[in-house]
Amino acid sequence: MAELAVDNVFVYMGGEQVVHPNTKAYDNEEEAAVDYALNAQADNELLYKILVESFVGTSVASQCEDFEQTRDGLGFWDRLQETQCTDIHHEKAGHDSINYLRSAKWEGPES
Repeated sequence: MAELAVDNVFVYMGGEQVVHPNTKAYDNEEEAAVDYALNAQADNELLYKILVESFVGTSVASQCEDFEQTRDGLGFWDRLQETQCTDIHHEKAGHDSINYLRSAKWEGPES
């Protein structure tokens, strides 16, 4: 479950709205839900932007295109988890690292 940002926290106790002094008070739950949905959408688009910028020039960059129209950061993240975080990918990365460590030669400190 997603966590609410501090400025979106509200509690009803005994029919009264109780809010921490540093939070945003809402007149009703519907207003809070709309604000939360707008924030969530903006966060999802920001996640998409960050992911796209992070993978420019990599083999994963082509997968960005599937989510470009919707700018669905969470959907793109899930796709990356399904396609890039498999046992095969982890084993290959491990083998590549071991091969590098076995074949790399240290030339000593730079003068």
